Amino acid sequence: MATYLVTHSHSPAGCEDATDISRKMLESMPPQIKQVYLQPGEHIFYFVVEAQDHREVYRLFRELEEYGINDIVPVLNREETMEVLHS
Repeated sequence: MATYLVTHSHSPAGCEDATDISRKMLESMPPQIKQVYLQPGEHIFYFVVEAQDHREVYRLFRELEEYGINDIVPVLNREETMEVLHS
């Protein structure tokens, strides 16, 4: 499993629809989503996701893409980062 940071941002005009989709997603909370953070007033959500690959993450957030931008990047946790730094 790999860890990804997904940043979703949308305009104020798309906020209501994007918020409805995000609410539905969080109520059913797919097991791949480990943490969710919201930057209030800035229309930005941050999701920490564990998945087999980038395609799986894309499928989870495909519906939100209609309302804004989804940025999906692989990230390392602290232990993995320490391994990289010491190799």
